[in-house]
Amino acid sequence: MNVVQWVAASTFVPASPLDPAGPSGARMAGIFYGVMWTSFVVGGAVFLGLIFTFFKFRAKKGDTSEGAQWHEKPVLEAAYTIFPFVLFMVLFGIGAANVNYITNGPGNHSGAPTFNDVVIAHQFFWEYEYKDITLPNGQHPYTFEQLNIPLNSVVNMNVISLPTPPQYPTAVNHSFYVPELAAQINAIPGQTNFTWMEASTAGMYYGQCTELCGVGHDQMLITVDAMSQQQYRQWAASCKTNASYSPGYKVYICAPAA
Repeated sequence: MNVVQWVAASTFVPASPLDPAGPSGARMAGIFYGVMWTSFVVGGAVFLGLIFTFFKFRAKKGDTSEGAQWHEKPVLEAAYTIFPFVLFMVLFGIGAANVNYITNGPGNHSGAPTFNDVVIAHQFFWEYEYKDITLPNGQHPYTFEQLNIPLNSVVNMNVISLPTPPQYPTAVNHSFYVPELAAQINAIPGQTNFTWMEASTAGMYYGQCTELCGVGHDQMLITVDAMSQQQYRQWAASCKTNASYSPGYKVYICAPAA
């Protein structure tokens, strides 16, 4: 799929982290909306309080008397010190309680099937290795440009960056990001990073490398096809039978699911 085809296919498809299609994205969006609405309420209350104070206690024409003094009001001072602190700690606690889940996934505790893939960033394309599919020769198959995942399954992904000889013999930083599935992690040369995703709704999801990785950065487009468990098993079976060897990349390649 070239750039024009990808844009045509994704122009009317939402690709926003605020439109989550998986549990991790839903948690992140929930935290965001919670903080946002809390900020609106507190900020609005402070603003209205200021407006009320400006008009209620403004100096009257010809009035030269000293205004009311609010010094040494321990209850009031304690309230406007303790309340913001407690509110901040509550919001902080909600975020902190979800960091491990968002970063590392549910592990084996969700009850969902678990799959393991390797995401390889090149200049300038993505390569995906399916660790849970084994070909008759003992090798694992790959796909280019499109990642296939089963629905309602935890997909663990190790993300790396490799050179693309001979044109680009040195690997550079990339970043894998699919907004609706809340999967984002840097691909750094010489380092393996971890992310995960789970799709709750079948369909095509789109992303983009978020690191300026070179002149072909615009080609680092990401397409994820979330399909039913049965469709994924059918594709995996077809992959085992029809995988073709690529002498250039020295891997066995499967066609993306139709």
